[in-house]
Parts: sequence; C-alpha cells; structure tokens
Amino acid sequence: MKKVLFLDADGVLNCQTTMQRHRGAIGIDPYMAFMVGKILLDTGADMVISSSWRHTQDGIDEIERQVAKSVGITPSINATGEYKYSRAELCERGQEIKAWLDAHPEYSRYAILDDENDMLPEQQEHFFKTSWMTGITEEVAAMVTGHLYGYSKAALERFAGWMRTRDGGAYAELKMRFYMDGEPYYASQGAEMSLGEFLRREKELTNA
Repeated sequence: MKKVLFLDADGVLNCQTTMQRHRGAIGIDPYMAFMVGKILLDTGADMVISSSWRHTQDGIDEIERQVAKSVGITPSINATGEYKYSRAELCERGQEIKAWLDAHPEYSRYAILDDENDMLPEQQEHFFKTSWMTGITEEVAAMVTGHLYGYSKAALERFAGWMRTRDGGAYAELKMRFYMDGEPYYASQGAEMSLGEFLRREKELTNA
C-alpha cells in the first residue's frame, strides 16, 4: 500500500517565532523539518508539496533540502481554470490535493499537514491541522504517523484524549510511541496501553 503526505510549509515547517530566514523571508525550523522527515522515515510515506512554496523552484528545493525529496507538487487549480473555487470557499487546496490523488490512484492512504482548513469534506479524516503559533508539534506528528500506519483519525483522537487524563494530566502534549508493527501505545510509570487494547476497553476506561 503506497502512502503519501501532503505538506504545507508556513505554519507547519515554521511558526511565528522561527528565527531562520530564507531569501530574506521566514525560513524553515530545523526541528520541525526533522519531525516531518521522521514521519516519512517511520511510515515509508512519500511526500508531495502542497504549499505555495511550490510555485518557485527555489521554494521546492529548500523544502526538499530541509525535509526530504518529494515525488511531486500539487497542481495549481486556479491557474488552470479547471475548478471555480477559491480558498475563501474552503476548498482550493483540497481540490488541488484531490486532483493529484485522482492522477495517482496507486496511493491508497494519505495525510494532509496544513495550518488552514480549506479541504474537502471527504478529506477531513485525513487532515491534521497545525498552527501558525506553534508549527507542527510532537503531538500532531504522532497523530499523522499513526494515521499513515492505518489507524483512523477519530480513534487516534480518542486515544490521545484518554492519555491526557493519565498521570494527573501531566501530558499536555501527547507523547505517543509506536511498536515495530506500527501500533501506537502509551507508556508511563511501568504501565503500558496500546491503541488496540484501548479500543477494546474504551467504554470501561473512559467511564472509570
């Protein structure tokens, strides 16, 4: 099964406090680039650049230099006139991603990293929102990793919500780990809980 990650840059690979600069503008945070690169390495997913940085070769080159080699970029729908939507209608980038997926049916699983939700309704379960305030976080990276391993966004969100209640709420940011087979798990103070076990015992655990 081929997997692909659609990657935005601003608000994912950088944030309002990023100090790095590229061509006089805000650049890419090395640790955020590392987190995205680790998602790709851990899951075997390919990367497609959906960011507006794809409109220049220099922007593409910089993302690939900092993160990983891409397998392509999404088309510019407005430029072709193929669709008559705008970002204000919450679908431009979603339409561009749909067009790329339609042209590449060999990819059967995907995730989207973006700080703006202009995705199509059917893409919401594959969309992971970051923030210009923080860029990608370890929690978001863990959720994307789990999703690309094959777990639903809804199940991962419920698991993450339950984990945040452990240890007196000490884990404000999810520290999800993964077994060799890709199953997410949570471990703390000698106790361990896998996502599979959580789903089997969800009613018992969440009502406790």
